[in-house]
Amino acid sequence: MHRKPQILITPGTWFIGALMLLILPLNWLLAAASAAFFHELCHYFALRLCAVPVYRIQISGRGAVMDTAPMGLRQEFFCALTGPLGGLCLLPFLRWIPRIAICAGVQSLYNLLPVYPLDGGRALRCIVLRYLPADKAAYLLIWTSRIFLSGILLLGLLAAVKYHLGLLPLVVAIILCIRSKNRKIPCKEEQLQVQ
Repeated sequence: MHRKPQILITPGTWFIGALMLLILPLNWLLAAASAAFFHELCHYFALRLCAVPVYRIQISGRGAVMDTAPMGLRQEFFCALTGPLGGLCLLPFLRWIPRIAICAGVQSLYNLLPVYPLDGGRALRCIVLRYLPADKAAYLLIWTSRIFLSGILLLGLLAAVKYHLGLLPLVVAIILCIRSKNRKIPCKEEQLQVQ
């Protein structure tokens, strides 16, 4: 029998929402929230399709995380990529729901970055673990993330200084670096989290 997952919304979610409301117009904030909801819904349905139980869904200021039962590498690869690919499937609807389609496209491209714990990093982890032992795979993934994040920081700095695009690209690059640095690449297959 399938048990419904427990859904938790942390207080930080409301704080980030209020902060974003100061930065973005309400229609763009709602579009971003709708695109994020669709992204997570795609993950959830992929998990259900793979018969992987979801125990808890936690929505925080850093995004949504689903606590699941252990998965095989193929299952995790499929479930990690369904969120971004689902978001990219909204791009053909740009004419009818332009804000949601743009937000979904940007979120999908962000989540496809090969940086753990983003979906692209999780998919890369599944591929690498198929061919390397866990300790070597973790080492390779850490260095891949570091090199990629260094490139993003340089692009953010270049966009801010040379192309005069303001500090937003650099701030986004710094946030991405901080977010990825706060997460450890798991070596043991225990209870997993899908973002």
